[in-house]
Amino acid sequence: MVWEKFDSIPNVESTTNFNRADILVAESRDNGLTWPVVRRVTTPNNTSKLYPCAAGVAYDTLYITFMIDSIGRSTVKNQGRATRNPIAMLHYSGSVFCWY
Repeated sequence: MVWEKFDSIPNVESTTNFNRADILVAESRDNGLTWPVVRRVTTPNNTSKLYPCAAGVAYDTLYITFMIDSIGRSTVKNQGRATRNPIAMLHYSGSVFCWY
């Protein structure tokens, strides 16, 4: 499972006063009964990481795509000005996350 989680204060976008988000993943080894291990896969900084998508698993590696929002929210909900935001991909294999 992959999702975005909005950080608590003090990681706040100064122009919108919205909390910034990072990407988390969880793994279930019992068909979804429990989700014991949750990992933050991005680092809090001056951007939000939004709209994560588990792009698939290949050769025991999970690929995740997401948008890096430079203003801390998106214009989809009229919560900030429009910016050019890159789509990023990272992959997880074992306990190591790597960015593309």
